Amino acid sequence: MAAENSFGKVIFADAGTTNYHLASPYGYWQEMVNTNGVVMGGAWVTNAAMGMSPGVDFGYENEWASYTNEPMPNGGRVNAGAYGGTAEASKGHPDGEKWLYAASFNDGGNLIGSGVFEWRAGGFADGEKVRLQYTHDGTTWSNIGSTVKANAERYEWTVPAGANGAWTMWRVRTTNSTGWIASTNGASFSIRGTDDPSIAYYVNDASRVGDVYCKAAGSDENTGADPSHPKATLQSVLDTYQLLPGDVVYVDTGVYEDMDGTNSWTTTLSALDGGSPDGAVTIQGSTNGTVFAGTSKSRDVMEVGGAYYDVRDITVTGGRYGVVVTGASNRLARVTATDNEEGIRVNATGNALERVTAWKNRQYGVYVAGGQGTTLDHSVVWENGTAAVWGVATNLLISNSVVGG
Repeated sequence: MAAENSFGKVIFADAGTTNYHLASPYGYWQEMVNTNGVVMGGAWVTNAAMGMSPGVDFGYENEWASYTNEPMPNGGRVNAGAYGGTAEASKGHPDGEKWLYAASFNDGGNLIGSGVFEWRAGGFADGEKVRLQYTHDGTTWSNIGSTVKANAERYEWTVPAGANGAWTMWRVRTTNSTGWIASTNGASFSIRGTDDPSIAYYVNDASRVGDVYCKAAGSDENTGADPSHPKATLQSVLDTYQLLPGDVVYVDTGVYEDMDGTNSWTTTLSALDGGSPDGAVTIQGSTNGTVFAGTSKSRDVMEVGGAYYDVRDITVTGGRYGVVVTGASNRLARVTATDNEEGIRVNATGNALERVTAWKNRQYGVYVAGGQGTTLDHSVVWENGTAAVWGVATNLLISNSVVGG
């Protein structure tokens, strides 16, 4: 049987002493090592409080390392790891014990259009069914497959219309209504349909005053996946999820400082996310005012380091650069930069500044260094200290703009 690679949080018996036998409540081999580091035999250790590590009873019966070489109970299938298929393999599930393990998307990721869900199952009769389900909120579960053979351990699924979600978990569970057992994957992932793969994310400060998008105050402990559970910072969305073309992050009304009392940062739109020629990733501020406020003139407020970002309706203030654009083919629209050392700096090609306002910055309003093909359109650059607009090794095109002061 062909299988996808699986990711799981392996538990070793005692990694601190280099005992890399897999943990098992039914028994694992504990090596005895003398003071010179030489293995001098060992003994079986049973700890009922110890969890069962992924990797125990994880293989297939036809693999070269036969489970029959493993001590009983061996679960009827070989263990993964260095000791699988040997007399030192950690003990598996007892005969007849039903168990499940969700093996797919334990490291997060994106499911776009269609994908495969894999699990491991033991103790099920041939033809006995399980149910596969997903959730976007941890409470309401929808079926992926409601009558799937438990021992198939693999199910291909096409994302239906309306199922998109930034924060998704999935589980495999028995079909009985009471006393059922289940296994849920270990990390959130996104699911996206082929026809409309875009996803919306939400950010809000601690206040609800003037909010446009969100229904609650923000917290970085939230998922940011819906208006009722917004994150507190744009950076947390960027760090948590992989944003793809067509995605939109709604940053609601408020002031977002780059300091949380302990850590400081530049909000970084990196190349790990970003759009494509077919669609940008949009950072959408509130028309009631979304302010990114720096706390140090030696640090940038925002860096656009990836490509095909569309940043709209925000104010950047209080930094070295309000916005520094180091990636290509981005767009800043209705962005205001004020009270920075430099308002907007562009260091890459093919970027567009549309209806921006750069005023009362200490040095330059807009500084373009090597940004070939940069455009400044329908903008105001006014009352900046050193110069309104400065270009170095660039072919900056200015149109329909007011520049000076």
